[in-house]
Amino acid sequence: MISIQTLKDAPAVSVIFPVFNAEAFLSEAVESILGQTFTDFELLAINDGSTDRSKEILNSFSDSRLKIIDNDCNRGLIYTLNLGIELARCGYIARMDADDIADPDRLKIQLNYLYQHPETIVVGTNMELIDESGKSIGIRKYPERHSDIAATLINHSPFSHPSVMFKKSAVVEVGGYREAFKACEDYDLWLRLRDKGTFANIQENLLKYRIHGGQVTIRNLKLQHNSHMKARYEALGLADNSLLDKLKGKSGTLGSKYLSIAYLQRQLNRNDIAAKTCLSAMRHSPLNANAWKFLLTCGKSTRTYDLVKYYKNRMLSMIHKKDVI
Repeated sequence: MISIQTLKDAPAVSVIFPVFNAEAFLSEAVESILGQTFTDFELLAINDGSTDRSKEILNSFSDSRLKIIDNDCNRGLIYTLNLGIELARCGYIARMDADDIADPDRLKIQLNYLYQHPETIVVGTNMELIDESGKSIGIRKYPERHSDIAATLINHSPFSHPSVMFKKSAVVEVGGYREAFKACEDYDLWLRLRDKGTFANIQENLLKYRIHGGQVTIRNLKLQHNSHMKARYEALGLADNSLLDKLKGKSGTLGSKYLSIAYLQRQLNRNDIAAKTCLSAMRHSPLNANAWKFLLTCGKSTRTYDLVKYYKNRMLSMIHKKDVI
């Protein structure tokens, strides 16, 4: 059970910072928080059983605002987030990941918003997508007003999880993150918070969200999708998509999620991974026209070109014979 431990002499905001084998980008992430223009915060870096140089890198910083906590072993993200909430001394909590970069004004802007809108319990931001080298590859925007956020919540998460700042009391009231919704713990939390106050997204890119090979999005996609559908059903009573919607790859289906990752991988010039991910999308949604279009545009630069060529020829043969795909 998470308890509230906000102290009178506590800083204005606690930043929860899970760390697991994050040595590649950890220093830059920590520096982006310690370099905030708003300085009255504590940074709770929770080392979740890292086996690389993460602990050494954290110890290299000399700043009284940085508190390093070590899990006794690798406990996982959900346990670590709940531990951070438990240990946070402040009424407001900000999330931060160990491979992202916070805008220097992030904490100041979000905290000012919460002060000015006391009815708001969660405030996120838009974000800039960057690759491993820090190069910008796009912008991701989120709905601004509570009504639009609530409407989006029916289908998918309306927040960038590592960008949010929230009221500790509201999250404690609903029980924090739940282990039953692994890979989708944030979406489940927003669903349970929807009647506790209002939501908002600041329309500024206050976080640089890094896309890199160390992430496990594709590997965990089925688990994430199943947790997502379970959360929707439990909170909203919404059943899974129909078979026809799945075959067509309607938004929110597993096939559509594979395809969205394929598009992102192509932005990163990872054409081989993009093609393979698109094939996964087609296995789940063989009637998705956008997936076929994506496959047809995969070029000879991919190592999976022979497989892509096979599917192209198979599709053209089906069309010629007037078979149903």
